[in-house]
Amino acid sequence: MSEQKVQPNLLTFNAVLKALRKCGPLGRVQSLLTLGEIKALAIEPSLATYDHLIGIFYKAASTRGPTEILHEVMDEVEGKSFVAQDPDDVYFFSDAMRIVSV
Repeated sequence: MSEQKVQPNLLTFNAVLKALRKCGPLGRVQSLLTLGEIKALAIEPSLATYDHLIGIFYKAASTRGPTEILHEVMDEVEGKSFVAQDPDDVYFFSDAMRIVSV
């Protein structure tokens, strides 16, 4: 992308995170690197971004024990208002509630 001078946008990064959900524990490290790139480009994460992160960490957690990522994500979203930017934004709250109730 950089060779063609094309900058990734929020949907590009969300697609990467969505694919990383299928990578098990390996997806954890890559998802944090991806989140770092999002922040470095000053792109505001959407609810789908956070949904993919908790999906990556909690799916991987089923084999390695619980993780604190949900608390970190909730700290990030607290007090913010969101506008739908990704079709997967609608899944965040139901997925977060499912994780908390387990």
